[in-house]
Parts: sequence; structure tokens; C-alpha cells
Amino acid sequence: MDVIKASELRIGNWVESTLTQSNIQVEYVSYEITEYCKPIPLTEEILLNSNLKHFELRSWQDGYSVYDNEHCITEVKYLHQLQNLYFALTGEELKIEL
Repeated sequence: MDVIKASELRIGNWVESTLTQSNIQVEYVSYEITEYCKPIPLTEEILLNSNLKHFELRSWQDGYSVYDNEHCITEVKYLHQLQNLYFALTGEELKIEL
């Protein structure tokens, strides 16, 4: 199982609760939160339901490469990574409909 480090999370990130097997938004960040959550893999459905502006995502192995114009910025595999990248680059929260 893939593990999330507390340092990777921000309030508002989407993760899967291992207790309820449902998607939840992070309300606080602590070491303990990583014991009962796992990352949500990016899917085409999630990307279609997000308000992703400014960037292009291209399928890559088991994740996506993020492009700005024709330059690859990074690769992302999980929803919380995409949320954090989008916020870091735009200063705005990524609108997600799960």
C-alpha cells in the first residue's frame, strides 16, 4: 500500500480513509492522520471533473506528466500531489468534484 507522509499533506487535500473506505478532505495535518489514510490515484475521471487551468497533463507510466506550454514540470501520481502543485504554481485551490 502506498503511504502518505504528513509533510505531503495540506488542509483541503483529498485522501482515502482506510477506516471508512471513502474519500475525505484533510481537516488537520498530523503524524497520526497518515495512519488511517492513503493517497487517491489520479484517474481520467478525476481530471475531467477538476477545474484544471493553465496546465496540460499527459499519461505517463502509472501517473501523469504535468506540462506548462511544452515543458514538463513534474510527474504526479496522486490527487493530493496535483492539488499541492496547482496551489504552489497558481496560489489558488484546485476545484475538485469527487
